[in-house]
This record gives sequence, C-alpha cells and structure tokens, in this order.
Amino acid sequence: MKTPKILTMISFVLLVLLFFGGLLFTLTLPQNQSMVQAVTTFINIKKH
Repeated sequence: MKTPKILTMISFVLLVLLFFGGLLFTLTLPQNQSMVQAVTTFINIKKH
C-alpha cells in the first residue's frame, strides 16, 4: 500500500503546525487571562 507523496507531506505539515500552535498556546497562556476565560466558558458550554 503506497500513499501519495503529497498526502504524506500535507499530514506532516499539519502535524508540525499543530505542534507549534500548541506550543505557542501554552507559552502565551499565563499572560493571557482573557483567553483562558474564553476557553473555560467554551468548555463549560460544550459540557452542558
């Protein structure tokens, strides 16, 4: 089973973007209280 080269590249790029996005998010979290508030309210809405 051979996956197309372009699909592998796309998934790899997406993974890298996700990784860096998460890294940036965790780094900026402490000085971004409004963002924390928005995320917590969003999670609370999802729970209900």
